[in-house]
Amino acid sequence: MEWVTAHVALVTEPVAELAEMRRKAAQYLLGLAPLDAGWGYNRRVGRDLDSTTQALMVCEDQELEAPGFIHDWVRDNQQPDGSFPTYATSDASMATGWHASHPEVTQMAAWYFRRRGDEASYRKCLQWLNDAARPGERPSYWWPGYGYSLWLDRHIEPDAPLAARAVEELSGPHGAPQLGFALGSAVGILDRDLIEGAMVRLLAQQLADGSWPCGPCLRVTARTVNHAAPSAPGTVAADPYRVFSTAHCVAAITAAHLWLLNEG
Repeated sequence: MEWVTAHVALVTEPVAELAEMRRKAAQYLLGLAPLDAGWGYNRRVGRDLDSTTQALMVCEDQELEAPGFIHDWVRDNQQPDGSFPTYATSDASMATGWHASHPEVTQMAAWYFRRRGDEASYRKCLQWLNDAARPGERPSYWWPGYGYSLWLDRHIEPDAPLAARAVEELSGPHGAPQLGFALGSAVGILDRDLIEGAMVRLLAQQLADGSWPCGPCLRVTARTVNHAAPSAPGTVAADPYRVFSTAHCVAAITAAHLWLLNEG
């Protein structure tokens, strides 16, 4: 799956031990780019802006340049108000909620523009996001709750006041993916005791094979729903292979461990 490949490679960028995996992921993604004019969740569905911005960041991290027309396609689909939909309206015969603008897709685009040095496009994303909701309070369209959006906020607005939401997410009765989101968001903004406690909770959920369980966390939101919300109608799916959850947990524990070492 293209989205899973791109997402896992992006999430694990801080994990030095997975450098070779990220190199292979980038090569795989780049090989598909000219064929599909971008990337989608998998090759059975159309390209989307969330998968494409993630894949572009993975390729650039490995110093592999994707075709310029794909970068142009992303930039051209920024809406006049600065936001981004999942699926471009021009790619659909009939627009649905999947073609409306949503916070986490706009957050991912903001991260892409920030890394690329496109300050104007990045600022337009932030303007729309801040008009819609404060950092840490942004609901997702494709994910229940606030954890995924909070994790993205740490990448696009590192200095935003996220502590209150991070504490709430860390203290919730969450499974591995959500706790991984929360720990990855909390590193550097919460105190040592909270970070260490979250690491202990997360490590306690690790399975014997080294992976972390992945309960339902990705929502296939009903097309009739136009707006992001913490809860919405749709099927909430789990990753039976546990790749998604394990990537977030490994990345969060790595970041927390390095921060604790630096804190002395």
